[in-house]
Amino acid sequence: MSDAETIEKLRQALKTRNDQLQQYSAAYEKAKGNAQVFRERLLQVKGGYEQAQKAAQEAEAARLSAVAERDTAVKEADEYRTRNTELTERCDGLLDAETELDQLAGELLDMRERLDTVTGELTRSRKDGLAVRAEVQALQQGIRETRDRGAKAEAQLAMSKQRETEARWE
Repeated sequence: MSDAETIEKLRQALKTRNDQLQQYSAAYEKAKGNAQVFRERLLQVKGGYEQAQKAAQEAEAARLSAVAERDTAVKEADEYRTRNTELTERCDGLLDAETELDQLAGELLDMRERLDTVTGELTRSRKDGLAVRAEVQALQQGIRETRDRGAKAEAQLAMSKQRETEARWE
């Protein structure tokens, strides 16, 4: 396989990765919406433990659905990374961008674990609702910041690809 074919194949793989990252972002937004539905239901529940437990189970099912969608997107992203290895070894700029994206994926996984903890706390005590809401908002802020950093990494990746293309044409 020639370098041009390899690069084109990897460019297509990179586009697929970007599409998958957008799908992951959409899945996360869906999960965030599910969390909002859960918070609204929690406020409506004024009755006994059985009603609160039912709302928690519905929120957990929605969270598990979002986690499954995210896991699928992560799996597809990992498959893309495997196909993209040849080009990243040749392009320092692309390697830096991939490293940044991997770090962001790790941060998103850490945030997901924190969100799982917050969901568990909501099912244990209604009194802790305000503190949990603040934690969820902090997670949402962290996710927004991580997305911003991801967008910067994607911009850096695009600039590296452009420089590589320009260098190749020279």
